[in-house]
Amino acid sequence: GFSNEQIEQLKSAYRLIYRSGLRWCQILERLHAEYATGPASHFAAFFAGSTRGIVAERRVPPAATLRLPDDSDGLDLLRKAG
Repeated sequence: GFSNEQIEQLKSAYRLIYRSGLRWCQILERLHAEYATGPASHFAAFFAGSTRGIVAERRVPPAATLRLPDDSDGLDLLRKAG
């Protein structure tokens, strides 16, 4: 039930929270400043009031890609670890 603009705002806030590399206090400040209205505006209050912590984004790190030799044709295969 969200508009395209609201979905983009949520995606942008997600990137800020999980992928910006900023310190937590800086993330909260930017959430307050950049998302004063709309669905992402609830993130700042929710995260600021959290007493149990926030789970990090679950992504496979780039270093988890393994190169496995393939003897049949001499080409290496890429495999994801995990």
